[in-house]
Amino acid sequence: MEQIELNDGDIILREGAPSDYVYRILAGDVEIYSEQRGENIILGTLDPGDFLGEMGIIERRPRSASARAKGPATIEKLERWEFIQLISDSPVSVHRLIERLSERLRYVSQRLARVSAERGTDEDSSSAYDQPVASQGPV
Repeated sequence: MEQIELNDGDIILREGAPSDYVYRILAGDVEIYSEQRGENIILGTLDPGDFLGEMGIIERRPRSASARAKGPATIEKLERWEFIQLISDSPVSVHRLIERLSERLRYVSQRLARVSAERGTDEDSSSAYDQPVASQGPV
């Protein structure tokens, strides 16, 4: 594990990049964003104790969003095996991870339902639940 000190605006990870590491926020805040049509869309802010980049590690897929420090911050960089060991050995860490992933899923589901209602269509509202979960072997 490597501890990294960040300044305001420092980029931690970029959307589409390989998912090589997980980060745990030790101090400060991290802003998650996605570039859409040349504009940065803020997806949320993570706090101390939160993991960052875990989705790509778990799914073995490229980064789904970008992240930058929102003010001074300290993060801990974990290799994949360190992250797996940490959540395997720490019920508190795995509970926090599941809780945050659940919050994100709930937020996205509610937002998708609102957008679908505004457009007067429900064609996309169930697509996330209809997709099979691709098994890529053990995490």
